[in-house]
Amino acid sequence: DLSTDDFLELTNAGDAPIDVSGWSFTAGITGALPSGSVIPAGGRLVGSPDAGRFQTVYGFAPDFVYTGNLSNSGEQVTLVDAGLATVDTVTYADLGDWPGAPDGNGPSLELRGLLSDNTDPFNWGASTVTGGTPKAVNTLDGTAPPPQVRNLTVNPLRPDPGQAVTVSARLPVGSTATLAYKV
Repeated sequence: DLSTDDFLELTNAGDAPIDVSGWSFTAGITGALPSGSVIPAGGRLVGSPDAGRFQTVYGFAPDFVYTGNLSNSGEQVTLVDAGLATVDTVTYADLGDWPGAPDGNGPSLELRGLLSDNTDPFNWGASTVTGGTPKAVNTLDGTAPPPQVRNLTVNPLRPDPGQAVTVSARLPVGSTATLAYKV
């Protein structure tokens, strides 16, 4: 969990600007958006826990700073408006149906489409750019989710040499899958 490399992006998918002054995060991370914060139509605001590090890595300052970190193993992040009404909440993980690659020093976790159901792990994927694309269109924007292999389990997760491994999954009726593995 490299908290200084974390960033979180808020995107306005609407046709009009949204004043987000005083909106705050109440789960996962904490912090309020500064007074005068407006997300233009189709625009983005980016937050980071470390403004200096973000500036060094991405070449521009974040729009806001939050405290805490985004856990690489997953957690819930909740955004509330100035009246404390929940605007959105996302619970992500790195197990089960969630993509495993965005877990630390690699790509960021991206939503495939801004109007996609963000509670469905298949609507998320790993950015095709290491580190992600803050303040820019997601690299996966408009891409179709992969075939929905659900309830994937591996037992044991970290086998001993020569130990048998059982892999099970649910696939849509009539579909096929290929299992690839790496030792």
